[in-house]
Amino acid sequence: MGDLWAAMLPAAIAIALSPTGIIEMTLILFSARARVNAIVFLASVMVSVFVLPLLGASVLGVMVQSGTDAGSPSGALGWLLIGLGVLLVLFAAGNIRKPVGTTRPAVIDKIANMGPGAVFLLSLTVVWLNPINALVLISVGSQAAAVDVSTATLLLSLAVFTVLASMPFIAVAVLLVWGGERAGATLDRCRRWLADHDRIVMVTVFGLLGLILLAQGVALRLG
Repeated sequence: MGDLWAAMLPAAIAIALSPTGIIEMTLILFSARARVNAIVFLASVMVSVFVLPLLGASVLGVMVQSGTDAGSPSGALGWLLIGLGVLLVLFAAGNIRKPVGTTRPAVIDKIANMGPGAVFLLSLTVVWLNPINALVLISVGSQAAAVDVSTATLLLSLAVFTVLASMPFIAVAVLLVWGGERAGATLDRCRRWLADHDRIVMVTVFGLLGLILLAQGVALRLG
């Protein structure tokens, strides 16, 4: 169980601190149908965060069944973690050299008039259409599948992981409902801070997570 959470906790932090999703969620709260849109966005993200690791577990199963490493789950998982770790480190390194943007994203001006359907499509960019978050969640499922726990324990752990990874979205939605008049100003300050520091957040979080995955993958290969 400890090995399972050693894999899940860093990934939950990485997803929770992903600037893109938090900024999108905050902007949605200023849309015309804020409460409905926030609920749709939150529900879609939480379902995606729960489902994608299950697909990652299936990926590991296919790799083992195909005999890519003499049928060894730890061997297949080691290569998968090394590959994912390299991709995350490269992503972090690319963001270090990326120039700071000065233009206002066009989507910001369009969110205000979005309905629930459009918000649902937007929510897909947080997980399914975000290659970095998708890689992180696939790695969670792959590592979870290699840990000897019952199906019930795995599903319960993924449920807790989903809540932790979605905590900023949950907090924003709660603030909207019970935050009163000060909620708007608080959310706007959060959005501005994330927009100004998104590169630092992504480089730090995904760089560290990539190194962790690399270390775990190498340990499995040498073990």
